[in-house]
Amino acid sequence: MAANAEVQVYHPLFSLDSQDSNVVYVTLRSKETPATYFSVPPFVLRRTSGYFFGVLDPTRVDNFPIPLDEPAPLLVLALSILCGLVPTSKEDKEHCDLKNLDTVESLFDLSQRWDAPALASRVRDAISSLPLAENADPIRSYALATRAGWGQLARDAARRTLVLPLFNFEDEKVQKQLHGLSTTALLRLFAFHRKRRDSLDQMLRGKARENEALVVLDQELVVGRCKKCGEVQATARGLWIEYCSRISVEMDVRPLGDKVVGLAADAWNEALACWSAECGGPNCPGEKTFDREKILLEIQRCISTLPDDFE
Repeated sequence: MAANAEVQVYHPLFSLDSQDSNVVYVTLRSKETPATYFSVPPFVLRRTSGYFFGVLDPTRVDNFPIPLDEPAPLLVLALSILCGLVPTSKEDKEHCDLKNLDTVESLFDLSQRWDAPALASRVRDAISSLPLAENADPIRSYALATRAGWGQLARDAARRTLVLPLFNFEDEKVQKQLHGLSTTALLRLFAFHRKRRDSLDQMLRGKARENEALVVLDQELVVGRCKKCGEVQATARGLWIEYCSRISVEMDVRPLGDKVVGLAADAWNEALACWSAECGGPNCPGEKTFDREKILLEIQRCISTLPDDFE
């Protein structure tokens, strides 16, 4: 043996010792140095992968290792799925953990290179699972689902992005993930976020068009009419418009809308100005211009009916 010849170390699940003497095998080599080798029946590869169906000669008799561009951990995961094997070692189980989005993305990329539907199907199952649905990277889940053409999964992931500030260009993590989207997928996501912001603004200002089927806030509550004397305060409309504008800013940051009403929102200067405004009439000392409780309930009602139909 030459001094620089590499010793062939086989993965335990795909070793020479596990071979059936009645079955023909091919050897696959991972990209690392030193590499890990995998002994796999060629008929399994040809039946599960369009790539191997094209490159493996069914009449091949030699077992010269076929070099691959994938690392050993990814090959363990993919070949275990294609061959119906279950990893047993702790290390292999960690590599095959599909609760990790990095692993899921790598497996999907490999499914595309190998033209292996079984791998793509496993990715779809993983991205639909609860742990992945609760991960902190819904944009990445959305990107993967749109690439694969999985419409329902893309819609579910898009809804989970409503807690993210897509238009905050100083948020490096969010912006980096957005760069991974196709132009079409990115524009659809932007439109989805903006639609919720603009719809709520129209609801609050009473400007929703009849054909949009949007709930409109009762404008009589925000016209600034004093309950006692019936006079309309000249500054009331301006205060309400400023408050609506502040809500739109918040909806840009978090279009889910769950932070528009609450203790944090009550501390906004625009909110304080509305809730502290009083009628200036001589017979109405201390009479509030706006009914805070009713208005907040109306705002919550509008938010609860915002469109979440991602198209």
